[in-house]
Amino acid sequence: AFPDAEDNLTAWIHEQRQAYFRVTRKAIALKSVWLANDSQFRASRGWVDNFLKRNEFVIRQRTTTGRHLPINLSPKVANFIKFCGKLRQDFKLLPEFIGNMDETAILADMPSNSSIDHRGVKNVPILTTGHDKSRVTVCLSAMADGRKLPPLIVFKGKRIPTDLKNIRGAHVSFTANGWMLPETTEMWIKNIWRIFSFQRRLLVWDAFRCHLTPGIKKR
Repeated sequence: AFPDAEDNLTAWIHEQRQAYFRVTRKAIALKSVWLANDSQFRASRGWVDNFLKRNEFVIRQRTTTGRHLPINLSPKVANFIKFCGKLRQDFKLLPEFIGNMDETAILADMPSNSSIDHRGVKNVPILTTGHDKSRVTVCLSAMADGRKLPPLIVFKGKRIPTDLKNIRGAHVSFTANGWMLPETTEMWIKNIWRIFSFQRRLLVWDAFRCHLTPGIKKR
């Protein structure tokens, strides 16, 4: 019903993808309404589906290189689960006294890995703000009964700004590179892990280097 608008919409998608911008179904729907300039036109889900089919557009995953899993991963996982189960039985630990903590990087810009593009294209780059490598480290922890512990957020810097000192429901720290260090691990143990109970507990975490220092092991 709107051939000119549809041609312009197709051209717009080409322009966006040539600039590596991400294109979504919602963006296509909004742009089509604007191009049609008709109050009676509704860019329904069905209309968007048909438009994509007519013009050979599909949702594509951003091209990237995956990581290989370690050799003999399954037996190692099974042995670790058995080891933790034995500790739980030996010390008669209840779920509320079994916890897990892990560090994860949160990027300042987290672009999606998919965009509308032509079927069969081999390269699917997506433009970012340039801050996709800027990050903070967040320590997330939870108990086996489902209870979540407050997060520890580690920013890059030397001093904690006043407006970040008292974030409700979270603890904040700074390191020179924004990574977890033995000092911040000590902070997590003191302020988050040990504050809830004096009962014997089981903490499950990985072999990250700041988890294995002599001072941390003594804690």
